Formats: sequence, structure tokens, C-alpha cells
Amino acid sequence: MRVRAAVWLVWVLPTPRFSCRYGTGGKESFGWVVSKLAKSPHKFWLVLKTKQASSSDAVQNVAKQDFEYFHPQFRMRAVNNVRRIVPLFPYYLMVHVNERKQDWKVLSYTRGVDHILMNCGNPSRVRDAVVEELRTLVDGTEDGYYHDVDHEPPRFAHGESVYGLRGLFKDKYGEYRGLAGNNATRVRVLFNILGREAEFQVRADDLAPAMRAA
Repeated sequence: MRVRAAVWLVWVLPTPRFSCRYGTGGKESFGWVVSKLAKSPHKFWLVLKTKQASSSDAVQNVAKQDFEYFHPQFRMRAVNNVRRIVPLFPYYLMVHVNERKQDWKVLSYTRGVDHILMNCGNPSRVRDAVVEELRTLVDGTEDGYYHDVDHEPPRFAHGESVYGLRGLFKDKYGEYRGLAGNNATRVRVLFNILGREAEFQVRADDLAPAMRAA
């Protein structure tokens, strides 16, 4: 299932359990505490809130300033045989900053960026380990996109019993016979219609395993 941006932000960003002032009268910010936990305090990932769901303007202009960014995308379920490519986290973009060479403040004024997610006057930082874990979702895939099981054409075994979810064969059971050509979005299914068996080509997205339907 697709990860919701709001839930993702709660998960990856450090949650302050104390105020910006802590200890015995100290004035250290929470951002400083987080930086001390990082591998390299001057190198960190921050999150930009962008003005577009696609973040396309922000991505283009952040790249022009030689910032490294991470913006995972996935392909939605086909509609009219077209699969749209959309961001996994709409309106958000992760950017890597090296404070010894780059000024993160310029990102606030970058075209396509609404604001930087902040905490106590400093950028909220995403842990390196979290970014590395998120990278595993797209690294190694053939197309470079995250493969969301809810948006990938379902795969069935030859002879498997399937169930129609919508369309002409809604609520009908059939037997999976294989792909209809080289495109995994259309498959061949044997249905019993009025006592006679016949093979039809249907959209894979319109089917589910019979056991799941039951």
C-alpha cells in the first residue's frame, strides 16, 4: 500500500520530546541535538515542502544548485492503458546538504519550494539510515521506480481460479490461462457462460484470486 506523506513525515523526522531549551539553562536547539546523532553533523538530509504535488519545479531548480536530492516515484495503475508516474511522497522532497560547502537557507528561496520543514530554527533532519532504507525501494528495480503492489498488474499461476471484480465478468469465476500477448495488463481467462466454456481477454486489474474474493 502506498505510504501516506503525513504518516511518513511522522515516522522519519525526529520528534522533539523536549523544548528547544533543555538541560540546566542550556540554549542548544533540538536541531543541534539531532546533528550530534548523525554520522557527520555537517552533512544531513532535510525535507522541502514544495508547491506542486509532483515537485517537478523544485526538483529541477534544486538540481541546478548542485544539491543532491531523493525523490522516489512509482507508476500508478493503468487507466486507459496509460500508467502515470507520480511521486511516492507528493509535495515533499528530500535534499542532502553539506554545510561546509552549501548554504541550506537558499533552498527556502528556490523556485517551486514552499518552505523547509523546521524545528527550533533549524531544518528538521531525516536520519541517514531512513533515507538508505527508502532507497532500497527503488534501487535495483528495472525501471528505477518503486513497485507498489496495489498498482502493479496482478500475477496469477496458470490454471489458477480467478474472480471478476468489475466489468462484464464482475462476480464471475474463471480459470487463468496466461497473458494476452507480451503486456501483463491483459490476460486470458476461461469463463463458463450459460453452460459453455469460452476464453476471453480481460484486464488483469479487473481480476483477483478466487481465494481472496471468498
